[in-house]
Amino acid sequence: MRINRAAGFTLLEVMVAVGVFALLSVGYLIASQQAVQNIARIEAKTVAYWLAQDFAVRVDADEVAAPDGFDDTVEFAERDFWIKVSRVPTQAQSLERVIITVGQSQEQLARLETYLDKGL
Repeated sequence: MRINRAAGFTLLEVMVAVGVFALLSVGYLIASQQAVQNIARIEAKTVAYWLAQDFAVRVDADEVAAPDGFDDTVEFAERDFWIKVSRVPTQAQSLERVIITVGQSQEQLARLETYLDKGL
């Protein structure tokens, strides 16, 4: 008489499969977390650059007084950013170089250099 063995996996095979699955899951979670952090950083840099461009247009249109050494905090897109403005004279009497830096906390996120008409 033959003994009929039950078909299936041994406990060791199941434990190895669960261990491999656990390792792959941890790797996936770490990669996902890094991707989310990178997306948040890119979003913050993009918003900061938009703010720098918007501020340059407003300075050029004389909507905002931003003398050399201007340093202020503004809210933009539901976030707090700091803005610093530096004005550098050029050889052309009617133009000045304006450097606008934007950041959050202690980190600079965007830097925009443009030339604006002095309006002489």
